[in-house]
Amino acid sequence: MSSRTRTALVAVLAALSLAGSGCSIGSGDAAADSGRSSDRAAKRSAAAEKAHHAYVDPCSLLERDQREAIAGTPIDSSYDVRLFPSGVELNSCSVSVQGSVVDALALNYGYAVTPKLAFRKFLKEAKEIGGAKIEKLDGVGDEAYLINDTTKEAWVRKGDNTLFVWTTNPGFDTRAATKALTDLLAKATPGMLEHPIHLPRLCPAATDPRVVAVLGGRVDRAIGSTTRSGTTCSYATRTRSLSLGASGRSKQSIEKEMKVSEAFSDGIGSDRETLEIVANSTTSFSASEYGPYAFTYMLDPATVIHASVDATVRLGRDYGYPSYDQAAFRRLNDWWVHKQAARLRR
Repeated sequence: MSSRTRTALVAVLAALSLAGSGCSIGSGDAAADSGRSSDRAAKRSAAAEKAHHAYVDPCSLLERDQREAIAGTPIDSSYDVRLFPSGVELNSCSVSVQGSVVDALALNYGYAVTPKLAFRKFLKEAKEIGGAKIEKLDGVGDEAYLINDTTKEAWVRKGDNTLFVWTTNPGFDTRAATKALTDLLAKATPGMLEHPIHLPRLCPAATDPRVVAVLGGRVDRAIGSTTRSGTTCSYATRTRSLSLGASGRSKQSIEKEMKVSEAFSDGIGSDRETLEIVANSTTSFSASEYGPYAFTYMLDPATVIHASVDATVRLGRDYGYPSYDQAAFRRLNDWWVHKQAARLRR
C-alpha cells in the first residue's frame, strides 16, 4: 500500500470514526437538551399553576383606561382594596373621582371569595325592595346581570367565580356592562376563592388582640392594601366589620374635609367628641350605637387616619345591628393613631 493510499485510508477511517463518535455525542447532547427542556417546561408549568392559585389583587383586574371607560370621568391614579360594603364576601378595588375632596367614589370592582353567595336573593331584593331594574346580559359567563338604580351594578358568574363592577356613571349601559364583565372574567382564577385573609405588612394581623376585642371574636375575612396614597385594612366576623386606614392629603383637602365631616356629624345629630390624641392633630370621635367611628386629621404630614366599626353585611342577607364594645374601639383607635403618627413623622 502506497503511503498516499494509506494516508487517504486513515483519513477516511478517521472521518468515519469522528462521524460515528459525532452521532453518539450528538445523541447524548440531544438527550441532555431534551431533559433540560423538560425541566424548564415542568418549572414553567409549576409556576403557572402556582400563579393560578395565588392571591388576586382586585385592582389588577382592570387597567386605568378600562376604569375610566366604566367611570365615565377622570379618576385618581390612587386606589385602595377593601371589603365591598354590599357584601363582606367580596374583595373590592375602590377608585375615587379625580380631585375629590372627600374621596367620592367613581367605581368599585372585584370578585367573591366564595361560591356560596345568596345571589338570587340579592337580585330579588334589589328589584322588589329597592325598586331597581334588572337586565339580563347575554353571552357573558353562565349568568350576568345589570342592576339599574341610582347607581349601576353589573354582575357575572361563571362556575364558582363571581365578579362585579359598581359605578355612579349614568351612562353605564348594557353594552358597557357586557364589556366590563368580559374583561373581568378573563382574569378569573381559582386563587380568588383560596385567600379569605390577605393583609399588607402595615395592617394589624387578623389575630391582633385589639382587632379581635373590637370585633368580639375570630376574624374570618380580612383584606387591605398599601399604595402611594396610604394604607387601608378591612376585617370582618359574622356580625361586625372593622375598617382602619391612613391616607395622605393636601393641607387644603384636610381643612375642607374637616368642615365636611363636622357638617355631616351635625346633620345626623352625631354625639361627637373632639380630641387631640397626638400632638398637632384633631380627632373627631363618635361612640355611635350603630357603630363607633373616628377621623384624625394631621397637618404635618397632611394625613387622615380613620377607624370605624359597623354591622357585617353579606350579599342578600341581613344580620341586624349588633352591640359594640366602645371601650375596646377607643383603645384600638388610640393605638392606631399613635402608630400611624409615629410611622409618618419619623
